[in-house]
Amino acid sequence: MSSNRSDLESLAEEKVGKDQSINMKWFIKGNGPARFRWDIIIILLSIYNSITIPVSIAFQPEILNHKYVTIFDAVVDLIFLLDIIISFRTTYMDTVSGADVTDSHKIAALYL
Repeated sequence: MSSNRSDLESLAEEKVGKDQSINMKWFIKGNGPARFRWDIIIILLSIYNSITIPVSIAFQPEILNHKYVTIFDAVVDLIFLLDIIISFRTTYMDTVSGADVTDSHKIAALYL
């Protein structure tokens, strides 16, 4: 009886592991290296915006009206939009269980 129970438990753990790995395919681990690199990029782009936006408003330099700068600014804005989407697909650590939360509704509730 006990070997039958352990077989069922191991089968359940195996199924949960497979489901979680399939589910994790569409998520970014919140404390993983990919998220860290993404956050560094977002910080650098934020620094860029924090310099160029006030300079553009205050002094209106001709260089910031150049076609390539305008395109780069649009790309930066799109990256910030992508960051919002990525934030909703990033796991977080549950403080009670210590497990990564991959439930989309719980992640969205964290931000709303």
